[in-house]
Amino acid sequence: LAPSGGQRFVQVASSADAADWSAFELIRLRGFTPALGDVYFFAVQENPADPTSLLAVFPMVHRAKACISISFSTDARNWTVPQPLLTCAAAGDRSVHQPAAPAMVRRRGKVYLYIHENVPSIRIDGRTPERLRTRLHQQLQLHVVRSRIVRYSFPLARLRRWTYEALRRQATETDL
Repeated sequence: LAPSGGQRFVQVASSADAADWSAFELIRLRGFTPALGDVYFFAVQENPADPTSLLAVFPMVHRAKACISISFSTDARNWTVPQPLLTCAAAGDRSVHQPAAPAMVRRRGKVYLYIHENVPSIRIDGRTPERLRTRLHQQLQLHVVRSRIVRYSFPLARLRRWTYEALRRQATETDL
């Protein structure tokens, strides 16, 4: 039987040689209170707008609201305040939309963001009553809830601006 709930958040470890690793430690995600929400996973990649920083695209549920967010880091441990990109429904402690990896791809002055909308069975977990579970499975079979990959695009300059502003704000707050 699957667990019926729990807290989800992100850890990081490091290695200089890919053989010996540091202990895991929780990342620091400014403005996010882990006790009030969940980060289901953290898709980290080199920032397409700034190769000196990392970008994470992730589904987040915080204070019972869900979205796909982004955050930036220069060290993989300290991350900027999450910036919501897309709102979506929450299914308990999960967002019904999830980023595909790599979530962001740069091409000719644009950034493409890939999102898997209405991930199959995401609304079903150990706490889902059997009657609702049956109805949700039927909806999936009838394609009432359509699962699909959606591509969004925006100018690369916008991602550069978001990166710069978020990292500058974080540096300013750290200096205080």
